[in-house]
Parts: sequence; structure tokens; C-alpha cells
Amino acid sequence: MAEAAQGFIRAPPHYNVRMAVQLDRQARLKLAELALSGDKPARDRLLDDLRPRLFRFIMRHVGDHDLAEEITQESLVRIFEKFDAVRAPAAFDGWSTIVATYAFTIQLYCDFSAYSEIARGSARIFGVSLMQNFDQPYVSASVADFWRRWHISLGTWIRDYLYIPLGGGRKGKARALLNVIITMFLCGLWHGAGWNFICWGLYTGATLVGEALIVKRRCTQRFVAALGRAQPVAGWFVTLHLFIVGLVIFRSESLANIPMAFARIGQPWASLQPPNGDQALLVLFFALFVAGSYLSRRFQLFDRIHHSAALSTVFYAVLIAVMLLFAKPDGPQFIYFQF
Repeated sequence: MAEAAQGFIRAPPHYNVRMAVQLDRQARLKLAELALSGDKPARDRLLDDLRPRLFRFIMRHVGDHDLAEEITQESLVRIFEKFDAVRAPAAFDGWSTIVATYAFTIQLYCDFSAYSEIARGSARIFGVSLMQNFDQPYVSASVADFWRRWHISLGTWIRDYLYIPLGGGRKGKARALLNVIITMFLCGLWHGAGWNFICWGLYTGATLVGEALIVKRRCTQRFVAALGRAQPVAGWFVTLHLFIVGLVIFRSESLANIPMAFARIGQPWASLQPPNGDQALLVLFFALFVAGSYLSRRFQLFDRIHHSAALSTVFYAVLIAVMLLFAKPDGPQFIYFQF
């Protein structure tokens, strides 16, 4: 049990480099110089390393604001703002809140992952290799595995400088689990001195501890065995939606908004109310977004694309064209810059 608590965050190599968010003039000159040089192996290695970062950069500019903000019309942020303004959750139906929550889930991942990949690509041009910061967390089948894949650099830091100094898993099972709660509480407080962040940190710690407490119980093991081949799917569904519940807490401007939002989310299920056409389409898009992440990982789709020069050229040409056609010329700053 202590091992389960101690291993909730993986420890990649350290780095202490402030992430940049765009290629400056010197970086572009360096890339051009390398592209024109005769060192083909070095050029190929660099381009192979930059291609996946380009994809994530495009996903941020196309997927982040256009899909998560404009298509949904009422983002989770706007819904919470109007909750604050009118104190009337009836102003939004349940499916609007559900769709907005799913949209914010996509927006957050595209935003966080993209700024990390921009930084990694910028650093790689100068010969500096930074750690991977996101490892497709939305296909995780357990809470512990999710937090090993989400914001790995921050997770590593809080593990090394908060969890381990508190004693880690060296002082017994109960202390290890308490240290997890304290660590995630401090992680929430790090995001801001608001009750929403404190509650989010405590909630996240509780999900990690709860999973660690029940995973080894006989009744849990019998239930998992009864699920058979459906167990990974069930684990993925529960894990993802536990995280999404946390996002509702995280994004709330006040504690009063949290029960309002959950009441609206629960309303369609209680009344068996179906979504309208646009809402169903957006829920389907969210499912396809996650399915694409799974298929990419399961069948190594990007590796297959990168191994073919012709396919890689066509693929990224199409992505660049999509970005030029649909991306906004400007937009709000990265979400994580406020923390």
C-alpha cells in the first residue's frame, strides 16, 4: 500500500529550465542553418523530434480556443461567471453544463500540453532535451496512472520536494497516505489561495488515497475479476470522470457554484432527458478526441507516419493548412500562465 502511494508520480530526470512559449529569432536562424547544412543525420534527428511537437502546437491553436470556446458557445468559465452574476443555475440546462465541462477538459489538455511541446521543441533546437510533460493521460485506467502522465514536471517536483521530505512511504502505510493528502493539498494551494483550489487539492488527494485503499481489497479484486475484459474500459471511464469532477471544483469561482454545477449535471440523468443535436455532436466529438488518443497510443500511429517521408509530408501539410484556415489570429494567453 505504501508502494502504491509512493508511486503516484513518476520521477523523470530533473530540469530547471523556464519554459519558453515561442521560437525567437535566434532559434529560427539555428533551425534554418541546420536545414541548409550538409549534416543530414543530425537534421533528420532534429526534424523527427520536432514533428510530434508541431502536431501538438497545431492542436493547441485549432483545438484549444476554437473548439472548446467558440463551438460550445457557453464554456464552463462563462457558465460559472453567470452563476456568480445571477445566482440562477436554472439559466442553463444540464446538457449545456455537461458539454461545457467536456469542452473545458479538451481545452485544458490542448493548452497545457501544447505550451509544453512548444518549449520542448524550442529547447531541442538548441540541443537541450526536456522531459515529456504529458503522456496521454486521458487514456489512463487508474487514478495513480493518470497523475503519472499528467503534468509530469510539476508532479515530479511536488514528489521530490513535498512528498518525500514529509516522509514519503518510509513511515508506514497510514503516514504514506496522509502524506499524499498533504502533498495534494499543498499542490492545490500552489495554484492559488482560493477555496476552489484547496478543495480540488483535497479531492485529488482523496481519489489517490481512496484508490490505494480499495485496490487490494478482496471484494474489489472479485469485482474486477467479474468485469473480465471490460475492466480496463471501466477503469478508464471512472478515472477520466473522477478527473472531470475535479475540474468542476478547480474552475469554480466560489464554493456555492460547485453544488449548482453538479445539480445541473445530474439533472438529465435523473429525468432521462436526451441532449439536443448540437449537444450530442459535441459529446461525440469529446469521445472521438479520447478515442483518437487511445488509437494513437495503441497502434503507434505517429511512429508509422514519421517512418514514411511522403506520408509525413502530406500529414503535416494538411495540419498546417487546417491551422492557417481555422486558427484565430490572436487569443487569450495560455491558461497555466495565471498560476
